[in-house]
Amino acid sequence: MKRWEILERWLASRKKHSKQGALAWFSVIDLALSLDVPVQEASKMVQSYLRMQRKEESPTMFVLVRSGRTRAAVWGIGNRVDHAKARDGTLYEDVYTTVLRGYRPDIQRLAALNPQHADWFEQKLVMVVDGALKVLAASLDYPGGEA
Repeated sequence: MKRWEILERWLASRKKHSKQGALAWFSVIDLALSLDVPVQEASKMVQSYLRMQRKEESPTMFVLVRSGRTRAAVWGIGNRVDHAKARDGTLYEDVYTTVLRGYRPDIQRLAALNPQHADWFEQKLVMVVDGALKVLAASLDYPGGEA
């Protein structure tokens, strides 16, 4: 049985024991403990499931949505509007974090190396953080536009 299939069977079992349509949140640690596998294997199961659910003709029964990042991430299953909203929030947080951790320091370093163009780099940063991220937040209906 493939990793994604093992996870789907586990998800179906959890779904049976939860309220109709409710998100059954779990972490990879929960999954690992429940299936008696290493955490790394549980993480590979989640990644395998994500790859399968994103295929054009996906055979998966559920859509995994994530809340939180990295070690604090928890996963939920479902098929309702609330689940799409949870996914929207995660998308915004992912993009916001990428901008703050990667883009902003790189632009600031470019400005430091090119002081004659520092104003241009600062304007570019403001356009991305105060412009593009706010547009993304608005299009996702993400409250406040800040992670």
